[in-house]
Amino acid sequence: MELKGLKVKEDSEKGVKIPWNDEGDMGFIVNYCGKSAISKARKASLGKKLNTKTHQYEDILDDDKFDFAIMKNTIKGWWGLKVKHLKEILDPRVDMSELTGQEEAEVEFTPDNLDFIIKNYNLTFSRFISGASLDIEVYNQHQEEEQVKNL
Repeated sequence: MELKGLKVKEDSEKGVKIPWNDEGDMGFIVNYCGKSAISKARKASLGKKLNTKTHQYEDILDDDKFDFAIMKNTIKGWWGLKVKHLKEILDPRVDMSELTGQEEAEVEFTPDNLDFIIKNYNLTFSRFISGASLDIEVYNQHQEEEQVKNL
């Protein structure tokens, strides 16, 4: 059996719905973060820095750019995200006093809102997204459910 004829599918714009909480009333839509996505993010995050000992330029990885690129590629949407949930996913140093009284307002999925969350998330959220985007079982289960639905 020759494997070289197999094709790698591009990331779906749909992604897979992963609930954030036990109730399932809020969650994120994520894509699998495979080797190609990691390579692409790494390449986009490389910079050059002069090594003063060797007098040669060396590649350095900008961790913030890399993290941003991975999250941007991985998170495709969300549902049920309300202002009250932001304190669970944002860095606790983000001043949310401007949103007082709007706890039940839905946070719309927009490029600007996604960028803000990606730049200001906490480690719990990072672990959640990383775990979901790297867990192949989540995607295998989703594909099986899609196949059953299409029968």
